Amino acid sequence: MRRALHAAIVVAVVALTVLAGCVSGPLSGPSATPTAEEQAYPPGVTGDGLDDPRALVDAHVESVREDGAVANSNVTVPVPVGNGTRKVELTGEARVAGGGGPLYRSAERVRVAGDDAVTRERVETYANDTTVVRRVVTDGNASVVSEDRDRLAALRDRHAARDRLLLQTLTAGNFSVAGVEQRDDGRTVTTLVANEQSLGEEDGDSPSLFSARLTVTETGRVLSLSLTRDLDTDDPRTGRDVAVTWANGTTVDPPTWATTADGQNSTYSMR
Repeated sequence: MRRALHAAIVVAVVALTVLAGCVSGPLSGPSATPTAEEQAYPPGVTGDGLDDPRALVDAHVESVREDGAVANSNVTVPVPVGNGTRKVELTGEARVAGGGGPLYRSAERVRVAGDDAVTRERVETYANDTTVVRRVVTDGNASVVSEDRDRLAALRDRHAARDRLLLQTLTAGNFSVAGVEQRDDGRTVTTLVANEQSLGEEDGDSPSLFSARLTVTETGRVLSLSLTRDLDTDDPRTGRDVAVTWANGTTVDPPTWATTADGQNSTYSMR
């Protein structure tokens, strides 16, 4: 009941504030205002909120497959060190060309050894329709591993479209429409939010706190995602913040280390 009341309020606000250019049909007169039914909502979204997360994710994935994308991410995670916790910020980028083109991905990760030894590593991946080449750089040393198999589609969906992250996010909370706007590039962009929702308490699990915000075009292409989740609100070590933005696709050329790997696994020093 509370969600239905909230959704009704949101629909009323949207109907009063959206510009005339956002509607799909012509206005009948200078005083006409768009109705909720005329809004260009993304797939799986209505004026009442997000009804079909899978439909929205599928539309986004299809857009990335056809048009390519550049996905930039920032993740802040707690790393247990000794008896305490250290917050670590990790960055990543995935670039994929449209029309089934190749993928390049670069991302950071950390390894914890002993009580306080935290090692930051960078993992790079290049994939085309026949080969996957991966390089790991740790303390100035790089190792390269090559696989002669086609995993391009799966890697593109996971790292450029971020389909797993999006589906996990969209099914974790109840998303409502916070606003609709027509941007200067002509696209109608819908903002979806799930604000500080408590999860797991009804099932007797440890309580968790979840907040998220997405911006998505009328075709289903997600432009940005911000996510905060505390797996256990009584334990600060479980907090996680994620931010991802998607931009237009670009051409992707193989990096030098991928072309010189020549199908062989190798380890070398960068010092």
